Amino acid sequence: MESEQRIPKQIDLGQHRDTTVYFLKSTLDEHNAHAAEGKPLLSGPADRYVCGFAIPDFQRPLVWTREQEVAFIESVWLGLPLGTYTVHEMDWGPGGKPYRFSGMLIDGQQRLTTISRYWQDEFPVFDLYWSELTKTEQRRFYGAKFPHFEIELWDEYKIRDLYDRMAFGGTPHEEHQRASR
Repeated sequence: MESEQRIPKQIDLGQHRDTTVYFLKSTLDEHNAHAAEGKPLLSGPADRYVCGFAIPDFQRPLVWTREQEVAFIESVWLGLPLGTYTVHEMDWGPGGKPYRFSGMLIDGQQRLTTISRYWQDEFPVFDLYWSELTKTEQRRFYGAKFPHFEIELWDEYKIRDLYDRMAFGGTPHEEHQRASR
């Protein structure tokens, strides 16, 4: 007798990449070089990009406050775990154009945008703007561990389902629940 499957199979999150913040810089640089040369963008056409990745239209707008952005960058400097972000694998079709969903940022928009804004001197952290840091300090920042997942789904329904599962699982803390009051 064949037993029925009561628990669904795990969602395939593809490859776990043990990368650093520098990976985001190199992806952004490559994206900008393609754009400047008029070549197809790494992430296909989109209305919004961050660190070279296209942001799907179904993602919410930016919601982090400046305080949250500063706290995240402080976490990078302090060597705290940054979580992960999830991107879709890149693949190209005829004429070297990326397939739909290639290079899309599925999860991590707030964190990657915060890093990008910090690089653009939009706010200081520890009273220093990015441009005020020495090359040694910048290299230290680039070296911070920031792993990501690279998925390969190619089915919009599955991508949207994954986004919803990753983005709607938590319950925000209330201010009175802080450990350091």
